[in-house]
Amino acid sequence: MLRRKKQENTLNGKTDFKHKFIPVFFSQEEKQSPHVLNLPEKLTPPPPPTWEPTQLDRFLSNPLADLNKPNLQQEKKQEPLRLKLNFKLPQESFLSKFSFELPHWRLPHLPKFKSNLSKKEGVDLKIKLVKKAAPVKVEFQPQNFSYSLPSWQRAIASFAVMALLLVLPIKAFSAFYQLRDSQQTIVASGTTAFEHLNLGQEAMQKGDFGSATQELQLSLNSFAEAQNKLDTIHPFWRSLLYFTPKIGDKLKNGEELMLAGTNLTLGSLPVLYLLTEKNQSGISLAKVKETLDEVAPRFAKTNDSLMRVNPDYLPEENRAAFLKIREAIFLLNDDLQKINSLSKSLLTAAGINEEKTYLVVFQNNNEIRPTGGFIGSYAEIKIKNGQITKIDIPGEGSYKISGTLMANLAPPAPIQLLQPRWEFRDANWFPDFPTSAKKLMWFYEKGGGPTLDGLIAIDTNPMIDLMKIVGSIDLPTHNITVDANNFIDVIQKKVELDYDKTKNQPKEILADLAPLVLEKLFNNKNNLLPLLSLTNKNLTQKHIQFYFADKTLEKDIISQGWGGEMKDNPEGDYLAVINANIGGDKSDRVIEQTIQHQAKILDDGTVLDTVTITRNHLGSDNVFSNVKNNSYIRFYVPRGSQLLSAEGFIWPEENTYRAPETWYNQDEDLEKTEKTQTVEPQSGTTTAEESDKTVFANWMIVRPGETAKATITYRLPFKIKKPEPQNTIQLIRQLFKQDKNYSSYSLLAQKQAGSNNVILESTISWPENWKILWTNPFVLNSQENQVTFNTYLDEDKFLGLVFNNSYNQ
Repeated sequence: MLRRKKQENTLNGKTDFKHKFIPVFFSQEEKQSPHVLNLPEKLTPPPPPTWEPTQLDRFLSNPLADLNKPNLQQEKKQEPLRLKLNFKLPQESFLSKFSFELPHWRLPHLPKFKSNLSKKEGVDLKIKLVKKAAPVKVEFQPQNFSYSLPSWQRAIASFAVMALLLVLPIKAFSAFYQLRDSQQTIVASGTTAFEHLNLGQEAMQKGDFGSATQELQLSLNSFAEAQNKLDTIHPFWRSLLYFTPKIGDKLKNGEELMLAGTNLTLGSLPVLYLLTEKNQSGISLAKVKETLDEVAPRFAKTNDSLMRVNPDYLPEENRAAFLKIREAIFLLNDDLQKINSLSKSLLTAAGINEEKTYLVVFQNNNEIRPTGGFIGSYAEIKIKNGQITKIDIPGEGSYKISGTLMANLAPPAPIQLLQPRWEFRDANWFPDFPTSAKKLMWFYEKGGGPTLDGLIAIDTNPMIDLMKIVGSIDLPTHNITVDANNFIDVIQKKVELDYDKTKNQPKEILADLAPLVLEKLFNNKNNLLPLLSLTNKNLTQKHIQFYFADKTLEKDIISQGWGGEMKDNPEGDYLAVINANIGGDKSDRVIEQTIQHQAKILDDGTVLDTVTITRNHLGSDNVFSNVKNNSYIRFYVPRGSQLLSAEGFIWPEENTYRAPETWYNQDEDLEKTEKTQTVEPQSGTTTAEESDKTVFANWMIVRPGETAKATITYRLPFKIKKPEPQNTIQLIRQLFKQDKNYSSYSLLAQKQAGSNNVILESTISWPENWKILWTNPFVLNSQENQVTFNTYLDEDKFLGLVFNNSYNQ
């Protein structure tokens, strides 16, 4: 199951995770809500403990406290253990003048603690007068023990130790039953707390913030009740049980669960405050940042507590649900920490105290291009203090720039299948988004546009998600209603066929639709959480990409993986399959693509990669997608890889190309790539260097209802080091020391921006005498010397293996 889908499935819907017969305790955390809620405060301090200390408890807590009291003799009568003496203690202080000797005093044998010490015979003492006062000295030898006590105070302390040894196990045992009796009440309160917490989270997702606030407040109350009940148990006996095997582990488990629930509840309240009518100041970026600063630490604590919980001590029927919840919180915490760390940069990008100008390009991924799709339209927006001050969407779309473009460049060779001059709408040719973004900004400024602070690329997926949030929108001037289900078809028909030919502004419907969508989106606070959720998903899956001219901002965006850059896998394998639909209309909407990658490691460590692309054209009744799909496909692999064979590719007919004028200028970036280009004559596959990668490129053509398949084989520029004989412990030590004596293989497979319905199957095989010790992720299919990974390529994927020599161990 996919990573983000897991998160969505976990956070949506009610879970049935409850705690049964688990002692649940948590340290005293702050219980008051940090925000003023429209509810009476029900949390109260813990009631006075019902536990009353006995005389023994008082004595054990401070055994010397009673020595300062004048009624020492009366207090001694209450002691449970007494030694009978054959003499009376003098009342005066002249005891210091005597020396007491007890050379052979022994305790009788006490089988099973049944002897009665009070019946022990008296002890004879030898008393002799000395000239000089000396300290009191009492010596006795209970079997092999000997004590030297300088005072009667020490003697009393020794009795306390004896009492502790005899009584403590019994008291601890009774404390356990006291805990057990309180357990049901504590567990009931904890279970109720988690149920209210779950209901509160569901209400938040539905936008019912009033119910969410009430449920979260009830959750906090229940957590407080559990804490109050725990406080009625004496802390000494409770602490003692933490050292008891199994029982102590359960106590710690329950403590972490309650801490997690409390922090999760407290972390949700600031978000609710931001979204409810109690917040009269409205939602601004500064408010969002302030809320994130408060929420992020709470979710970090929640995640830490859940990670310390041992699922083995949970009821068996609750473990699977707990693991799902823990994974969801882990991912959510990871996202919150990332966004929170970026908050300062995001405020700068949002034009705090300075107006920013950005270009938003709308990429139609039904006509796939390297950075996401064909650029049919765009918007120039200005932002200041987090507010959009201007938005301009030309009705002519991206074709408007063609008439004002003051530059003539020869386009990439495949683009010459469409036109002889390189245009703004085709400038997203490089799969490395920062490179294409700079090229698009250059074209825009050469077409008469202003200097830009950055560029944002959005394909159709986020637009459909937005329509799901805002619902249907009526456009009376166009006599249509647009919603998430018909968005693609309606817009496509309007911009391609059903528009005013005299007016010649086919993109006018987008200009009319955009402000209505934004108005419905931002005028309803209930839309904020769904908007954040879909934004995060589309950033991860490269349906939204950012580029900033400010180097600091761009560095922050790249560090979060939101910049669409081509990544590196040092000393490892790499693969990015990039399609460019040239003249195939919107047919990628019905194309299913499978990437089959095979890496064969030979005995000497040489790695041969074979990549097979299968493209299945499902056909369609839609006039825009039921056409032949022409895809110029590029394989980005480790730099220095050597092409061995290629088959299954089909070139378009040569007479369909439109050659550029001889006087057109050459683009510097294209020229760098073309200088390194060679052509394999049999298949026509080109090899070049770009983005610090080797690129193999060729054409695939598939008609409606048909399937096309093409394969390339190449040798990687490095070898896998042969594993040396070593055992697992040695290997682990080397891993932690970062030694290079072990053998490993890894593959970074990058997703093409905007792509959908792509499956990645990767099979790695190795020599028979190599033993696999570790894989990431878990293998779906494993044989003796081969593993296979199978996944949707909805985001970048990383595969890794570590080997050892199976012989000589």
